[in-house]
Amino acid sequence: MGVPRVGEETREEKLVKIGKYPIRVVKEVPPVLPLLAVAGPAIIEVGLALGSGETIIWPTLTAKYGLILVWGTLVGLFIQTIWTQEMSRWTIVSGEHHVQGVGRIIGMAASTWLFLFLAYIAFIWPGWMTGGAAAFLKLVGNWPAPGKTGLLFWTYFWAIIVFAAILLSPVARRAVELLEMGTLILAWIIIIIVVLTSTSAADWGYMLKRMFLHMGARPSGIDWWTFAASIAFVGSGGVANVWYTFWLRDAGFGMGKYVGTIPGITGKPTALDPYGAIPEGTPENAERIRGWKKRNYEMLWYVFFLGNFITVLIFIMISYSLLYKAGITASMSLGQIKGHILQLTADAIAKSTPLGKVGGDLYLLSVWLILFNTQVALMEGLVRQAADTLYITYEGVRKFVKQDIRKWYAYWWVGIIIVEFILVAAAVLAGVSYGELVVFGAVMSLLTMFLSPAFLLYLNTKLIKQLPKEIYEAIKPHPLIILLLAIAVIFYAFFFGVAVAAKLGII
Repeated sequence: MGVPRVGEETREEKLVKIGKYPIRVVKEVPPVLPLLAVAGPAIIEVGLALGSGETIIWPTLTAKYGLILVWGTLVGLFIQTIWTQEMSRWTIVSGEHHVQGVGRIIGMAASTWLFLFLAYIAFIWPGWMTGGAAAFLKLVGNWPAPGKTGLLFWTYFWAIIVFAAILLSPVARRAVELLEMGTLILAWIIIIIVVLTSTSAADWGYMLKRMFLHMGARPSGIDWWTFAASIAFVGSGGVANVWYTFWLRDAGFGMGKYVGTIPGITGKPTALDPYGAIPEGTPENAERIRGWKKRNYEMLWYVFFLGNFITVLIFIMISYSLLYKAGITASMSLGQIKGHILQLTADAIAKSTPLGKVGGDLYLLSVWLILFNTQVALMEGLVRQAADTLYITYEGVRKFVKQDIRKWYAYWWVGIIIVEFILVAAAVLAGVSYGELVVFGAVMSLLTMFLSPAFLLYLNTKLIKQLPKEIYEAIKPHPLIILLLAIAVIFYAFFFGVAVAAKLGII
């Protein structure tokens, strides 16, 4: 991991060993900041979460099966929020993201390559890019060309906009926050207008009844592959949740202040510390750690959980009212619905609501804004994870860029743009639908979602006991949370197992 040996001094700070590596001990926990001052990471996570699951997977399932599976939104998002909350615990008290925390258990090189594999097998497939571009192409009347040419044009165009906006920003994370916040607000305004004109109070009441009174119900002949994907992508899903701890650290949340921030190419040359810092065991530090922990709970439950939950229900209700109840998709296969869900919904809004064609266009605009948000956060997350973890793990990387993470981050951006352009062209020319790409990535995300909580069962019960006593008492999880983590392991492993078994024809 390239850190000093225990017993050496760094910046007049002593080192202690926790797990496999040393970590600095500093005198003070930074003061807790107001919620609005630190809500950026949660906003990014919501922007990432409100994407293909909400606009493609859940509406597809609803159009095919009605509201029988709606309970999965509540259960899946609740467990996902608990898991994300528990990954944040180590970041708050150490300033290290989740990959570093797991690295203290299995070694940083093993953790780096494991999570890089999990990230790229799930999110390198450009379904979220082509889905957004398809909505935008329809919105602008197939300009500059219909079909595959127009789809490629808009996919590439918006990828370049994302690349420029983030890389040219002095602080990369701040550019992502501003993009996410602005587009999300506009998307929510539009989608609320659409849902108010396309659904009824009776439908909402029926949906709530199905959610709470029919928990665990499922239709006969269910497509387990797609249902498992919906459980993964009811929120962010997979390594996308892990990135929340990267953004927390980068925002200086808790002890993250002592590590550093990744700048864009126009920012100042920056050398990130390859390890975090824990506080001395004083009553004041313990109280501040409790304050940061509470602030994180507020961000996750008020912003991430509620934002996701309300939005996915809105998209479900639009699909239920306009497609399922109207019988539009009754004779269609799940695969047919999955490949055309955006156009089917937009056409139904244009035909069956007072908004007419304007409503259909507004819907496509909201979907494009949401998927553009997903594109921003996913591309930045893939780049950030690779640049950050390889920089931390290998001294040779730090020497190559002369300790300047800014350069390494820029190199990875160029690489991801090239790779995505190639994959987009291959997918579009081969005629692979955005729905299939999204579902495959979602199922692969379940690998992370049962492996990570398994590591957390050790990290948050054994490893954090090596913290100073006062700090441990302030940050330790409640036994009920540990039980929920164990349930998360079983829950996600089950859905991954049945999805793969169904795909192989075993069940």
